[in-house]
Amino acid sequence: MEYKSEKKWLVPFAAALFAMLCLQMSNLGFSPLLPSIQKEFDLNYSQIGLFTGMYGIIAIFLSLPTGISIKKWGEKTVLLAGTSIVIIGLLLLSQSTDFNSALTNRAIWIAGYRFSFISILTAVSLTAPSHLKGRVMGIVGAVSSLASVIGAPLAGSLAESFGWRYGFAGYIATDILSLIAIYFFYTRQSQGEVGSLHQVGEKTEKSTVNAFKVPYVWGLGLVISMAGMSSLTITYFVPSAGDAIFGMTKTQTAWIISMGYLLAIPVNLLAGYFSDKYSKWWTVITLTTIGIIGLYFLSSRDEVVFKGAAIVVLAFSFACTNQNYSIAGELLKGRETGNVMGVISLLTGISAYMGPQLLGVLRDRTGNFDAGWYMIMTIVSIALGGIFILKKFVKA
Repeated sequence: MEYKSEKKWLVPFAAALFAMLCLQMSNLGFSPLLPSIQKEFDLNYSQIGLFTGMYGIIAIFLSLPTGISIKKWGEKTVLLAGTSIVIIGLLLLSQSTDFNSALTNRAIWIAGYRFSFISILTAVSLTAPSHLKGRVMGIVGAVSSLASVIGAPLAGSLAESFGWRYGFAGYIATDILSLIAIYFFYTRQSQGEVGSLHQVGEKTEKSTVNAFKVPYVWGLGLVISMAGMSSLTITYFVPSAGDAIFGMTKTQTAWIISMGYLLAIPVNLLAGYFSDKYSKWWTVITLTTIGIIGLYFLSSRDEVVFKGAAIVVLAFSFACTNQNYSIAGELLKGRETGNVMGVISLLTGISAYMGPQLLGVLRDRTGNFDAGWYMIMTIVSIALGGIFILKKFVKA
């Protein structure tokens, strides 16, 4: 009986992982569709930056309200509502007639994504035992990577055969499956090791610390946002860069995205292992450093080097972000966990908007992508310095 009690967290954890898989298939996998969307609506790179950067704009406005909503209603309710909005947004986006409608529908999709993503991170952080936090976030990162490995070729192949609008059909179907899994299999249960699970939205539990008033929460959020800027920005712009510089097809650019996130699977798992066994901070430092090296080589005019650099940046920057979230999950627990994730998500959202937007503007102004790559490399390098500073004050 004791063994079964200790393992009760596995079922809701697995349900949350499946939800993450379905959610990230569209978020990380749709980038091969961007060149087609750009051509159909005759967009410049600044507009593509705005379209992809909508991810960050929505995060800025909805991250804190999402954390508050989770605290009030619980992560399951918010996740179900968010996933429903994602499905509606994807359906509307596939029917867009011009750039303005596409931008609006992208905003609806990402609004639902924001509620869902923070809910899943909260669910994972609350269901998993503390001593497995690093490995658990490694698994979460691996699942997200797998989502892109599946999602990018799926969208690319559907777009090649039927047009970019049909590329969203598979994502809608998987998100419906996610709704079913969360509704029936996600519950908040006893964790065993710490006595009881930290229940989000449990009114009987009193919190003595306000996450919004803890400087280290904001400091960690700033570092995570800067260090993770390369992940989504490169994901969104590699297809456009590959098309413009090397004349790559949707299938070829989808292959780069898939290989990057395929490599991210073992990188995430190994990072989680080393994070728990040795040091979370040194694991993050190592991942960030490798990502910076990869960013430097993105400016190469050798196609093989470009592909290799993009794959390395995607894998290691994505793993870095996930391990930073494992540190965030240890700062404050209980009802404030949702608010911690909300703060982190808010600051990450700012960089998720600024990265694609600045890269798009620099591409239009300079006529090439090099200035954008170097800009991101500089920002991530500054974040690395911030990590060393936080390491002195935050135990992880």
